[in-house]
Amino acid sequence: MAEPTQFMFSNKELVAALLKQQGIHTGKWSLAVEFALGVGTAGPSATEAMPTAMASVARVGIQQTQDVNSVTYDAQDLNPAPTKPKRRTPVAKG
Repeated sequence: MAEPTQFMFSNKELVAALLKQQGIHTGKWSLAVEFALGVGTAGPSATEAMPTAMASVARVGIQQTQDVNSVTYDAQDLNPAPTKPKRRTPVAKG
């Protein structure tokens, strides 16, 4: 069986994975994307060149928010804080 060479995530799956990876247990969190924009002149030839804008994704992350939308998770529901195990009391032998 071939090894996978690519893994794709939806925006919501990405938010969930980052919340879990960062160990975040409280608050509402949403996807944050930082774009890098560039401008120039481009076209199929020098005589057909036009003003052009280019955008690339520079960074992807998560940000805390109060707004709820399709890529928002409540960290408490998705990644609840671990509870401390109850201490067992020793049983007296006698």
